[in-house]
Amino acid sequence: MSDNQLLQLSAILCIISILFSYRFNKLFAIINLVIYCLFSAFFYYKLFYFGQGGGSLLWWFYLVVLSTFSHPSTAHFSETHDQNGSAN
Repeated sequence: MSDNQLLQLSAILCIISILFSYRFNKLFAIINLVIYCLFSAFFYYKLFYFGQGGGSLLWWFYLVVLSTFSHPSTAHFSETHDQNGSAN
C-alpha cells in the first residue's frame, strides 16, 4: 500500500465515522465535519504545493496523525453520548 493510499484510506474512514455520528448528535457531527474539512484542506494544500525538499513528509505525517486520532475520538464520542450531549 502506497503512502497516498494510506492517507486516502484514513480520510475515508474518518469521514465515514463523522457521518455515522450524525445519527446520534447532529450538531457534533456538523462541527466535526467542518473542522476536519478545514484542517484537511490546509494540510493537503501544504502537501501538494509546498512539499519540496522533504517538506511533503511533514504535511503527510500531520494528515495521517490527525485523521487517525480524529477517527476513534469521533466514534467513541458518538457512541457514549445521546442526542442531548449527556453521557449514557
